[in-house]
Amino acid sequence: MPSPTQARADHWNQVLCHFRFQRAHGGYANDMDCIVARISFEPGAAGLLALCERLGLSHEGIPPGADPRQGSRQVLAAVG
Repeated sequence: MPSPTQARADHWNQVLCHFRFQRAHGGYANDMDCIVARISFEPGAAGLLALCERLGLSHEGIPPGADPRQGSRQVLAAVG
């Protein structure tokens, strides 16, 4: 599926409330266009787990000793 035109992507970013269209960088990075969501939640593990529950997302929990400054990359690496 081809990427949307710049005008269409700009329109989406103006009308979407919690989402943003992000165009791939291109080149040989093998990345893809994506839709990004920004969702606020209470700080800490309890807030993140409560958000997952409200969204109906399953989770394995946050591994003990996970560094919150590393974000989801560390958590996913520890789970996967």
